[in-house]
Amino acid sequence: MVATTLLHSKANLFDKHPTAEANLKELKDLGCTIMLHQELLEGFFKSARDMITKNGEVHVTHKTAYPFDEWKVKDLAIKAGLCLVEEVAFSKDDYPGYENKRGDGKICNKTFPVGECSTYKFGLPKLF
Repeated sequence: MVATTLLHSKANLFDKHPTAEANLKELKDLGCTIMLHQELLEGFFKSARDMITKNGEVHVTHKTAYPFDEWKVKDLAIKAGLCLVEEVAFSKDDYPGYENKRGDGKICNKTFPVGECSTYKFGLPKLF
């Protein structure tokens, strides 16, 4: 990781730290991608909130390792007016017919190792 201040010019930074350019590109790419995914999820949660019934649930399965944990799935759902009912370790057996797919790139529409995931179950807030 490269830390710098405003006193460094980009050229000076890249001269002093040969890997800085690649590191900064990767950080920018990760941040931009995460923000786009957050916008997509936030829109999904807002739509889901208006569609689910009083006792209905919305299930979202998501990887829990870095950088995927940076998506802040639970925070996005809460911001959209949902509440977390339960978080459980994802089990493919709980969802017959489920097959994960890549959504982008040269090998889109191909499966990939699921890895560590949680299924987040959200519902409408309970009114007392």
